[in-house]
Amino acid sequence: MDIDLKKKTLIVNKTVVFDKNTPIVKEGVKSDAGNRTLPIPESAESFLRDFLLSVDSFLFKGKNTETLSKTQYVKMWDRIVKKMNAAITSDKEKEIGAEPIQGLTSHIFRHNYCTMLYYSGISQKKAVELMGHSDLKMIMEVYAHLDEKKEAVQEKLNKAIAL
Repeated sequence: MDIDLKKKTLIVNKTVVFDKNTPIVKEGVKSDAGNRTLPIPESAESFLRDFLLSVDSFLFKGKNTETLSKTQYVKMWDRIVKKMNAAITSDKEKEIGAEPIQGLTSHIFRHNYCTMLYYSGISQKKAVELMGHSDLKMIMEVYAHLDEKKEAVQEKLNKAIAL
């Protein structure tokens, strides 16, 4: 991934895969459609600019490597979830070890991004491009699920057939 703050774009053109615990940076992604350029929202620009000043080359550098090992990656997400849980749980919940946030992964943020595209009114065609899919199938699964929620069939029927 490359970041161009002048053009306000994030270019997805690399993949990190793991050979057991060892990270390997590969040029390109799974498919041609996966290589894509994403707009950086204005609200994230200054944060990203400041963050980039604090890193050398990779956003998430490993302890003794350019990129995080698989173990370091898992531990990073565990720390993030732990901090989020600490921020939202009450003292009573902390006493019993409650953890309302579980199973958070980077892939969930991808799903959230697709959901935000839907609610922002971006076309399905553009969403496919931004998500890096080669066709509408995956996007339609997410959008169909969101359309069902938005549809509120029971509520609309009740209103339409109110006696």
